[in-house]
Parts: sequence; structure tokens; C-alpha cells
Amino acid sequence: MRLKASTGRKLRYGGTSVAITALIIAAIIIFNVAFSLLTERFRWYIDLTPDLHFTISEECIELIKESDANDDEDSPIEMIDKFRAENKAYNTENGLSKGDEGWRDEELKINILFGTEKDELEADETTNYVMQNAEELRAAFPDYITTEYKNSKSNPSRFTKYLSSNTDSIATDSVIIECGTEFRVRPLRSFFVFVKDEPYGYNGEKAFASSILAVTRAEAPLACYTVNHGETIMATDTDGNNVYSFFTVLEDAGYKYMPIDLSTQDIPEECRILITFDPKTDFLSGNDGVSEESEIAKLDAFLEDRNSYMVFIDPSTGELPQLEEFLEDWGLAIRQPGEDVYRVRDSASSLLGDSASVVATYANNDLMNAWSESLINRPVAPMVVFDDATALYYSKSYTRTTVEDEETGIKYTIGKNAAFPDRTVFDMFTSSASATAWADDREVAAATKTDPFKLMMVSVESNYEQEMYTTMDDSAYVMLCGSTNFLLEKYIQSNVYGNNDFLLSAIQMSGREPVPTGLDFKEFANYEIESVTAEDATQYTLVLTIVPVVIALCAGVFVIVRRKNR
Repeated sequence: MRLKASTGRKLRYGGTSVAITALIIAAIIIFNVAFSLLTERFRWYIDLTPDLHFTISEECIELIKESDANDDEDSPIEMIDKFRAENKAYNTENGLSKGDEGWRDEELKINILFGTEKDELEADETTNYVMQNAEELRAAFPDYITTEYKNSKSNPSRFTKYLSSNTDSIATDSVIIECGTEFRVRPLRSFFVFVKDEPYGYNGEKAFASSILAVTRAEAPLACYTVNHGETIMATDTDGNNVYSFFTVLEDAGYKYMPIDLSTQDIPEECRILITFDPKTDFLSGNDGVSEESEIAKLDAFLEDRNSYMVFIDPSTGELPQLEEFLEDWGLAIRQPGEDVYRVRDSASSLLGDSASVVATYANNDLMNAWSESLINRPVAPMVVFDDATALYYSKSYTRTTVEDEETGIKYTIGKNAAFPDRTVFDMFTSSASATAWADDREVAAATKTDPFKLMMVSVESNYEQEMYTTMDDSAYVMLCGSTNFLLEKYIQSNVYGNNDFLLSAIQMSGREPVPTGLDFKEFANYEIESVTAEDATQYTLVLTIVPVVIALCAGVFVIVRRKNR
């Protein structure tokens, strides 16, 4: 009887062991399958091959091939088809044949011209990345894209048309993207991301896409940045590299850009976006005894033409009465009435070890959801960092009003003023509820869950024009950002942060231009943990400290109980 009981117990425990083993194996298999699917879905890959090769993604191919369903702009391929049809109709109407003077190309294509021979590009690992991408684009669109290789030094006549007024030759490391009369000359450096003048990643996909978008438009858009107010947008470090990367963003958006002194120059008609970056002195009003020229009047006229104005303010900014009064009319304020500019600090929602590098919260309203769609629709929305930021406010003439979206049911706060009924102020990014505001090394205010600090705001003057059966949005925008460090190279040229992609989207929406967002650069190598906030670090520490102990304790209790019951 004892033998039978012992045998039964062994069989029972043996069967349990087999079942547990089978379950563990099944769990491992399920985990591997699930992880493989997630890896494929979210592209969790690391290239460990000795020779890197950065291929053109399907997203880039689709961007060039087809216009987005929510985008009124045609894709580059669709634009070329239109140009070809227009050229053919013109030639037929005027009885022109190929070779005749004035004949227009009915087989118009995008040409990618390198300033170096192909064998030289292949021999160099760095330039080979760019050449391979160009050839992939040609292979993907053989009827629309061609590649050409000429040495710009030995064939100067081929490059004459691309010379600007301040250049006498095209560098051999240049890549020219052209279509018809439009072209972009991009230095090889613009196809890469640099950190402290060292190559950090490859950005060729976005460089090609943005240039192709630019040259297939009817005309290239222009952005102007103000000078003569102590602006620091051209600041360089000790090695001569730009500290701020706004020009890189403009290039990626396909914009031409130029400086403008509003005290002596008028804003060009083709300018769609005007930028003021870190002004230190005030704008002229025309009645301040300094000059009869009114820079403020030019700003007003520019926005009356349904354009956009972006202002980046630093916490050290002194009083700028004329500019602040102008912003006041648009519902935007950089200080509380009678107060100094505040600096925002957040020990929890900030980059690890730096409470001044505030990780912002995406506002939830109609405008922000439209401008940040490409970011918030990702599996995880990227962090947007406002480094050394000041708190922003609704101006005193605007009333906080809570509205509810009829379709989504979202409730949010806007700023309204009866004197400007078409203008509405939206929050874009805010701090967390744990943020505090400081002035002269003393805490002067604290954020709350219902009233966080505003880090970026946009005022919209709505204007919609009816054209046949469609309604065209022709609104004017004024964007106020409470951080100039928002444009630091380390935030703009990093896939970890969303600063770059948000600005690209903002340029697209406010300038009504197609911009390639979501095409991230590929890092060569990255051993830094950039994305950990102070709050995350605390959570990870607690989890990694407590969870193993709890698991071990539970396992020990289970074993002890089982042994006692044997």
C-alpha cells in the first residue's frame, strides 16, 4: 500500500513538473512570437553589420508617390504629371516640336546631380550612403527620377546655372536636386547629423524628400528672420558651428530663408513665415522718436496678408514694450502684468539631473491635435523639451473660455477677445502639475493640474474662403515659444525628441506647405540614455529594486508551503 502511494505521489509530482515545463516552454514561444511581431511593427532593429547601408523607407517612397488624403497639396509625382501635361498642351497650342526654341519638356523629370564622379563616391563610405539612396530613388521611380555624376571642377559649365551671387564655383561635395527651373544645392554635410562637429547619424532620406518636395512646387516658399534687435539666431560655438538649428529645420521644410531688417526693408511678398529669435531690443513703432519707420506696422500688414509669425523668447528678455503690445493684441503675453519673466523648473518631468530641461505635456485641443498629428499618432509620442523656458500667459485683454468640441467631446481652454472676434489663442505645450516658476532665485508660482504653465502658445486669426465647392483655410498665425534653447542642436538633431518634427509640422500647417515629417535619421551609434526623465528614473529605480525582491519572496513562500503540505 505504501509502495502504491509513493508511486502515485511520484507520478503526480512528475506530471506536475512536466505540465509546468510545458507551460514555461509555451510561454517562451508565445513571448518570442509576440516580441517578433512587435519588432516588425515598431522596427526595433540595430544594424550590427560591419558596413552600414541606410535604405530608403516605404514611408519616403509613399511621400514622393502619393499625396496624403488629408493634404491639399499634390505629391511630387502628381506635380510632375501636371507639369508634363501643361508643357504638352503649350507645345501643341504653339506648334512647337522638340528642338524648337521655346519648346517645353514633355518628359520632365527630377534630376539628382552629384558634383563628383560616381567611382569616387563609391570609394568613400560616407558619400556612398548618399549615392546609394539616390540610386534607390531612381530605381523606385525610373520614369520620374534620374541621377547624374559630373565633377564640378573639371566641368564648370555644367554647374553655371546653380551659382549664386556670392559663389564662383560649386563644391565637389555638393548634391543638386533639380526639376525644371527649380533646384536645391545641398552640401554633403546636410545629409548627416552632427553633434559637436562629429557625424552622429545619417539624415539622407529627409534631405532628399524635402528637396524633392521643394523643387516640384510652382515656386519655393520664403522665410525671413529679423535682425537688428540683438537676435542670437546666428550664434556659433567656439568651433564656429551654429548653436541653434532653425536653419536646418527650414531647409528640411524646403524653404529659402534670408535676414530682414524691418527698420529699413519691407517684407518680401513671397515671404510666408517671419521669425524673431531672442530679441534684446524693442521694435520701432514709428512714433517713438527714433525713426518714422514702424516695424510694428509692417508686422500688422504682413499678418493681414494671412501669413505667419514665430517668436522665440528667452527668460532673460528685458521689457520690450512695443513688441509686447503687439503680442498683447494677439492674446499672448511673456510676463504677468508688472512682473518679471519667470523661469520654469520641474524636478519630476524633466531630463535626468536637469530640472530646467522641462519635458512638456502636449495640449489637447483642436489646433494642437492637428499640428502634432504626426507625433501623437506614433506608438509613443516623442518628448518635446523646453530647456530654460519662461512661462507664457493669455494677455490681460483676453478672457479664458472653456469650449467643447462637438465631435470628440474634448473640453479645453482658449483665449478670446470681443475686440478681435476672429482671433483665438490655443495652448500648444504646457508643463506638468509639478512645475514651479522662479524669479531672482526665488519661487514665485507653482503649477497645478488644472492650470499648468504654458510653454508654447499660438494665436489664430481665422479666415476661410469659399472656392467653388471647397473651403480654403487662409488663416494667420502668431506662435510664441518660451524657450530659445528649444532650437538647440542636441534637441533638433535627435530622434529621441520631438522638437524637430513639431516645428516641421508647425511650418507645414502655418505656412500651408507640404513638409516631410516622421522621416527620422539613422544613428551611427548611441550609447547614451537620453530619454529618461527624473520621474522615470525614480520609477525605474523603485521597480528594479522592489520587484525582484517581491518575486523572490513569493517564490520562497510558495516553496515552503508546498514542502509543508507534502
